[in-house]
Amino acid sequence: MRSETRGARVLKAIEAGVAAAAVAPADARTPSVTPVTAGTPRSTQNVVGWRCASPGLDLKGVSIVSNDKVANEMRARHALLGLELNRLTRALWETAQWQAARDRVVTYLTETVLPHLQADETTVYPASRASLSGESVVQSMLLENDLIRKRAAQLTAANDWRAATVLASRICQLFELHAIEENRFVIAALGAKGNVDLAGVVEAERDALVGAVLP
Repeated sequence: MRSETRGARVLKAIEAGVAAAAVAPADARTPSVTPVTAGTPRSTQNVVGWRCASPGLDLKGVSIVSNDKVANEMRARHALLGLELNRLTRALWETAQWQAARDRVVTYLTETVLPHLQADETTVYPASRASLSGESVVQSMLLENDLIRKRAAQLTAANDWRAATVLASRICQLFELHAIEENRFVIAALGAKGNVDLAGVVEAERDALVGAVLP
């Protein structure tokens, strides 16, 4: 019940934000995306509220020897996903060719973000359920995944600039919340469990992502 109540609150908050933006004046095109300061490294850019530090990791091909290192890799991938999604959303706010920019956001969601969410559902979340009795946390994650998918479908069908920018920004904000919670309540907890083979979980997730465009 706790997760359902929380999920309802998330949905209500997102819907309220979309509704508020929909009634904004037509010329109110101030983006919710924080401008990027010239010269700021991409990994530390803070856009659409993304507050993660520089990932600083590229563990592809590195022999993983501890749960801590695997957990860092998982957090780094979330950071890369969020930063790229924010970059594409910022471009949607700033260009007059909004249809093409919207399509680039949709493509990234379809080819990279949504497959990542699906892979989490078949690998990371079952491990959380089995090792942490984390049913309420997992249910919350699933609700957020479903909401991201719903907003992605709406973005695909968006037929004006305002709707597209609002939806893309809400997706960014929701993914940020989702990644923060997964990092804090799922990955950190799994990484601390001595009886969990987190490297095996990541390897299974990579297998599930065959064919997807990785960040």
